[in-house]
Amino acid sequence: MKKIASVTSFFVTSVPEVDFFDFKSNSSIQYADIALFSAPDLALCEDEFGAELYGENSDYQYLTHTAHWMEEFSRFVSSGKTIFCFIDRPEHFFVQGNITNFYSCIPADLNELTLKSGRNMSVNSKERQLINEFWTGTSKHFKFQALLPKHSGRHLLLAKGTSSPVSSIFSVGRGRVIALPDPDFGTSSTYGSPGYSNEEKWDRILHALFKFDKLLHQSEEKSEPPDWACNFQWTRLTAMQDERADCIREKLEIEKKLDCLNEQIAEEEHLRGLLFETGKPLEHLVRLSLETLGFRVANYDDGMSEIDAIFYSDEGAFIGEIEGKDSAPINIDKLRQLIQIVNDDHFDNDTEKIGVLFGNAKRLTPPDTRMDEFTAKCLHHVATSRISVVRTMDLFEPTLYLRHHEDPEFAQKCRLAIKTAAGRIVQFPPIPVRLEQSPQQEVPSSK
Repeated sequence: MKKIASVTSFFVTSVPEVDFFDFKSNSSIQYADIALFSAPDLALCEDEFGAELYGENSDYQYLTHTAHWMEEFSRFVSSGKTIFCFIDRPEHFFVQGNITNFYSCIPADLNELTLKSGRNMSVNSKERQLINEFWTGTSKHFKFQALLPKHSGRHLLLAKGTSSPVSSIFSVGRGRVIALPDPDFGTSSTYGSPGYSNEEKWDRILHALFKFDKLLHQSEEKSEPPDWACNFQWTRLTAMQDERADCIREKLEIEKKLDCLNEQIAEEEHLRGLLFETGKPLEHLVRLSLETLGFRVANYDDGMSEIDAIFYSDEGAFIGEIEGKDSAPINIDKLRQLIQIVNDDHFDNDTEKIGVLFGNAKRLTPPDTRMDEFTAKCLHHVATSRISVVRTMDLFEPTLYLRHHEDPEFAQKCRLAIKTAAGRIVQFPPIPVRLEQSPQQEVPSSK
């Protein structure tokens, strides 16, 4: 059986093919064959003048949620599917000074609804063949709460004795939206259908909707053109087909360019991690930065010892340990680990090894507000052990510059700054060319 996605229309049913979605969710319903929609039953708030609003941040919330469902429903009907929209008593409220309702997310003319209710409805004789079977089996379970616009859609049901539509079908691309009265099982013996639970009544409605949707598709089915029919071409059709082919080529070129830009943007944005990352992501970024400065870089793990970064250049051989802290300064623990590794016997003792401690302390605070990023005890032992200390945020600007400027002299100055900073925090040389920056946030410079 086909799948149904029911958006904000919640009910009890034994039909297993129904999935339910809240209006405030960002779920996709494209997998379904049929969609149901009802105006969500949400508590509206009021402003100081008594006007009803969607919520405290009403404009942003409503526009966000509505935009999502607009796109979902538009894609849904564009693929040839059916949305059954149950028209409840319309709730109007203000968004950005304009009055609207929840049906604005449906790709059909449902904004101008006239408030009126009743149970007496009749089939439009012009559409009897389409709606009659559905309506005969379910009419007792519906009550209209509003009149639909007369000027649009094909009218399926009318308020009895009038020409005012209470149910219409709106063709949208290859699909359709069908506005139906609101399911209302009532309490009287006439409309309550005694002997049946609400679950059974919903089961009956859903099975009727399955049949109705099948009938809609059958009524719109077209014959597959035979091969010879394609030989009948004319100038206007050929011109439109050529234009479509050009658009497809342009689309493919744009998509290719977009994919390339997305990769480049992701690569550029990745560098910002030097300001806030920790753990393995920070280790990867530090090694990437060191490579940009002209070092040959690797990590080391022999099953017994693990070293975050081993890097070499004409300036010497270096061993680095990398640490990030959420809101605390870097303490002596990582430094002790680094000192032990530098002095470890299983390394070549004939090669001078310079230890470098890379720290990203207080990483969740803005870089220009960070102070005391290393404990006093840590800095004291840095001085006595001749370890160089690099704040990873100080790597950001030199790395960014060297990625976009070929400047071997500046890169060498950065390498020498790391080598000669034994016992203190590394001070990188000034950037030769000021980097273009967003006015929203200055790039932190080395201090």
